[in-house]
Amino acid sequence: MHKNFRFSVFVMLFICIPLFADTPLPAPAGFINDFAGVLRVDDSKEIERFTTILKEKTGSELAVVTVQSFQPYGSIEEYVVALFEKWGIGRKDADDGVLLILAMDERKVKIEVGYGLEGLIPDSVAGRILDTAVIPDFQRGDFSGGLVKGASAIVSLIAKDRGVDLSDLNLGAQEIPEATKKPGGPGPMAFIVIVYIIIVALSIIFRKKGKGGRTGPPNSFGGSGGHYGGGSGGHSGGGGRSGGGGFSGGHSGGGGASRGF
Repeated sequence: MHKNFRFSVFVMLFICIPLFADTPLPAPAGFINDFAGVLRVDDSKEIERFTTILKEKTGSELAVVTVQSFQPYGSIEEYVVALFEKWGIGRKDADDGVLLILAMDERKVKIEVGYGLEGLIPDSVAGRILDTAVIPDFQRGDFSGGLVKGASAIVSLIAKDRGVDLSDLNLGAQEIPEATKKPGGPGPMAFIVIVYIIIVALSIIFRKKGKGGRTGPPNSFGGSGGHYGGGSGGHSGGGGRSGGGGFSGGHSGGGGASRGF
């Protein structure tokens, strides 16, 4: 995707998403959140196993999410940025989180990448992961298998970049081309995300003042939560980021790719 186009899209999301600040979002139950109920039990355990090891050995966090629908958000991009920021996927000081999400009703899948991993997983690589590892299984109706392969490819890329040997996990990931890493340090996307978070937080504080004078911080998600079945799962009130469900407070970088199927 052209840089200027992606910049424009993210600016539009930055402007529009605060309108949904009070829209309930699902609370995380860990790295795997199958709110639409499409993952097979064995596949869910497998993804949980290697995402947990990825966190332990590299610090990076991968969240795999299925939802029935991203409504009332207007697009999967709007929903994903809000969810990523709400959960705080990735480490706060590294922004090294990744979100792989499937919306069943709209038949959309997206990989959202934290700023700290955009050099390793730019838009082109995220798109190739979807095209080669995820979409073929989705088109056969095997959503569980596609998510396993997509998550496996992401974990393999991060582990290889960090020099971590995960060969014992038998990930069986697709060969995804490596990308030239971007120079370190904050950039325009990181600045936009930070400004967006400030605006969302302020909008919530002012709304609470108007409803009864409360000026405390937005509610946060607690711990790991319980089991969530099909549909949209349990919900928490809208609010700021919390790093709940085992996540560490990272930010989205606005990068990644989405596909219909």
